[in-house]
Amino acid sequence: MTSTPVPERRFVVATTVFLRLVGVTFFFAFLSLATQVRGLIGAHGIEPAQSLVDALTRMGGARAYVLLPTVFRLDASNAALLAACVVGVIASVFIVFGVLQAPMLIVSWALYLSLANVGGDFLSYPFDSLLLETALLAIFLAPWTPWPGLWRTRSPPALPFWMLRVLFAVVLIGSGLAQLTSPLASWRHLTAVPLFLEAQPLPTWLGYFVFHLPGWFQHFLAAAALALELLAPLLLFLPRRIRRAGALGLLGFLILTAAISNQAFLALILLALVVLFLDDAMFPRRWRERVTTLAARPRWLVALGAPVAAAWLLLTGISLVGCFERHLDLPESLSRSIRWAHGWRAVNFYAVNAAVRSDRREVLLEGSDDKVTWKPYVFKYQPQDLQSRPAFVEPFQPRLDYQMWTAPFGACDRTMWFLPLLARLTQNRPEVTALLAKNPFPKHGPRYVRSTIYRYRFTDLETWWHTGRWWDRTEVAPFCPMLSAKSVRMQREAVWNQL
Repeated sequence: MTSTPVPERRFVVATTVFLRLVGVTFFFAFLSLATQVRGLIGAHGIEPAQSLVDALTRMGGARAYVLLPTVFRLDASNAALLAACVVGVIASVFIVFGVLQAPMLIVSWALYLSLANVGGDFLSYPFDSLLLETALLAIFLAPWTPWPGLWRTRSPPALPFWMLRVLFAVVLIGSGLAQLTSPLASWRHLTAVPLFLEAQPLPTWLGYFVFHLPGWFQHFLAAAALALELLAPLLLFLPRRIRRAGALGLLGFLILTAAISNQAFLALILLALVVLFLDDAMFPRRWRERVTTLAARPRWLVALGAPVAAAWLLLTGISLVGCFERHLDLPESLSRSIRWAHGWRAVNFYAVNAAVRSDRREVLLEGSDDKVTWKPYVFKYQPQDLQSRPAFVEPFQPRLDYQMWTAPFGACDRTMWFLPLLARLTQNRPEVTALLAKNPFPKHGPRYVRSTIYRYRFTDLETWWHTGRWWDRTEVAPFCPMLSAKSVRMQREAVWNQL
């Protein structure tokens, strides 16, 4: 993709830094997944990738390949899944050091897309889609020179450069609009910040202290967040001085958000995108002196420029409007194109932090051999231990912990991944128990399991100071009834037969 380059050297440093930040993001995404992939979607994992591949095979025809592309149709074994993660880590290192950047972006994008499309619930988060969409556009921005070096890049072609800028604006404005139009009125009433800090998937200890700041300051933070999401992206397209102010304001906003929340590698991707609004004069002089421009790019890439840009802008606009107007009357060919683009994660809608819960609810899992003595399964980062300090884990993404946060939203028998999780625990599968902080049944699986919903709340500062306790909790209701190991496995089979 190409057109007339942006004026010489004006955004060359920004492009260099952007591409390397994309490489860093892929590095953490693949490395994090490599440590979990066997337990999540391996052969004996919670949602085996092979089961999804088999379901797609039963669909038959080219439609399944177009709607859900993945290389794991050839082999979805544990070795293949782990190999994809390892190759992705290696490719991301190449990107960071400026070696074969465009080809390595293609490799990273294709492998991560393949993993996401067999990852089920565990790879369906907004930051997964945003990484894939950003990487797809970055392919058209990256140099194809085999060894350009750490600080050499080509002058950025205007079309992909501006598309990435538009993507950043779409993410922020779409999130802001989703927050304002959410059925929950907390953002409109500027009361969302304490709710978000307490009820987010993985709270942080710094978020705990911000939670206890005066109410007027939290109202200010909510108003500032909405203003930065809805208005600051528009400043980025104005003259230089205004654009610089808007970019610096958004950098501060992203750093603050990363400090009070755990949102995996989302902050890294957004930081990479906002860098594209910083001209070379805003970077250290020694950086500018080390960067050399390269101009060569493949002709086939040039030919793809205008049609790809036009299709992306059209489908992105329709997807954005469609999220707020549910009854769009679109031609079938256009609807089919949108479904195809979603399957390839090429066009997405982002509503980051739009749905803020009114309270925090957690599902506590327990096992027993005699129905009398119940032992809890302890997750690595969920706040089950009331004395445990909320931890920072980003850019690492503990996907089972994240998914457990979603469980109270639905019913036990309608949560596709939950009963398979219980089944793997009763089988004491080491791949799955490795995802936990503590397995209370190290030698054999329990004969019975049960799950209970608890409401969690931050303690007040005085309680924390005197006791070291960060959380209080009260029991709400059972989530799943007590189940025997046999009945869990039967229900798990019923769940997978629905595919």
